[in-house]
Amino acid sequence: MKAAVPLQALLLLILLPCLAGVAQASVSVSAYVAVGEVSVQIELAGLNATIYDLARTHAGAFNETTVPEAIRAYLADKGLEGIYYRDASMSFNDTAKSISISFTLAGKGLMDFRYNKTDMSRIYELRADWRKVDVPVRDGGELLFKINFSSYFSKPLQEWEEGECEVAPGDVRPCLSLNSTVEDRLFNTSSWAFWRFILPKGAELLWAKGDTLSFRMPPEPLDLFIASPFWPFLA
Repeated sequence: MKAAVPLQALLLLILLPCLAGVAQASVSVSAYVAVGEVSVQIELAGLNATIYDLARTHAGAFNETTVPEAIRAYLADKGLEGIYYRDASMSFNDTAKSISISFTLAGKGLMDFRYNKTDMSRIYELRADWRKVDVPVRDGGELLFKINFSSYFSKPLQEWEEGECEVAPGDVRPCLSLNSTVEDRLFNTSSWAFWRFILPKGAELLWAKGDTLSFRMPPEPLDLFIASPFWPFLA
């Protein structure tokens, strides 16, 4: 006599084909910090079908420059007119109802730099308030939808988690991350919001507070040479 299939297992077998193409509702951001710039990768997954279709069919209102331009304009309003973006791109996945956006932020004012005079290491301070810039998407005067980064990632950086991220096999770097659950009309259900700042290889995270994080980079050979007693005689 064959054993009866449990009801839960039967339901799972029925639902699996339906769930195979469904992405978890999430907003995921990886910000790769380098000296003088930050490369940002954003993934909006499992979007509400109506919102996704609006984004897909309004290229004039929502394209690869929409998010980085909102950030640039915000920083310009703060007096940082030298900040710019490059390498902006965007792609759609119709099956998963997801949107991938990437760009690189750079320019004067994004990151401050000084030497540690004791060991000539380099100390950097990254301005990170731009993570909270909301992005309204309008077609003429009509608001189509809004990406509410401020509601996802507004926690002050001292409340984020310090740790390590493996960005490639054997390439482990210090990172600062925030993981939370949010409610947003972009999605049909509660969504997962995740942001991580990934520091350069060899960096040491010193502190994070408010909207600023600081990290140290080892001294370059030229930095050590300039600090040596021989430099004044060669300069």
